[in-house]
Amino acid sequence: MNGHDHEHHHHHHGDAPAVDPATLDDTQAICPVTGDVVVKAEAEALGHSRQHDGQAYYFCCATCVQLFDKNPEKYTHQTHSSDTLTLTSKENLADNVWAFRFEADTPISWTPGQFIRVELPHDNPDNEGTKRWFTISSTPHDGYIQITTRVTDTTFKQALSALPVGGRINLVEQPDGDFVWQESEKPLVFIAGGIGITPFYSMLKARGHSGQPVSATLIYNGRTDELPFKVEFEEASRRHP
Repeated sequence: MNGHDHEHHHHHHGDAPAVDPATLDDTQAICPVTGDVVVKAEAEALGHSRQHDGQAYYFCCATCVQLFDKNPEKYTHQTHSSDTLTLTSKENLADNVWAFRFEADTPISWTPGQFIRVELPHDNPDNEGTKRWFTISSTPHDGYIQITTRVTDTTFKQALSALPVGGRINLVEQPDGDFVWQESEKPLVFIAGGIGITPFYSMLKARGHSGQPVSATLIYNGRTDELPFKVEFEEASRRHP
């Protein structure tokens, strides 16, 4: 799996707008994983329904059922489109690489290296749509969610770049992904290129913060004048030669 912002090969559905539950009739339900409208009878016939805490849930596909079975709490305590992130600051790190810091309305927990899917509704979206996967480049102890990305000319990136402080985006999928620090006896070697650096930054920063040993070598391929977090990495390598 690579670290680019929209390249995560992850099961997800089209960018349908979030559905207002009030518009459903009682033969329909919303898949708690994707937010898609599901016909209850069809989901039941396919085995795509579950009971949890006395409540019935219906899913659009088998993958969503597996995700739910793995961690039902993640999907039952929230309605699909309720979590929003508010922009608190943005900073130009290098070239066209920007860091966007957000505060979550409800506390979000994640493991360094994981990614989220966010939605930024905007006018005339191009075929990339209004939703994107991003690696979270901040660490859980930072107290904010940071997305670090290149601002290119897609309508999504332009809308993100134009978002004013105080502006909001929707968190449509909670942190996910298994590209996380695996405890291992051997020193690790990370290889990253360009903006693919973001998950490594989050993982290494969290290790340093918790006083755990950082037995890893980072090989970074990119023009050094463009290296996001360059100062932080140089400082970390002095502390953990």
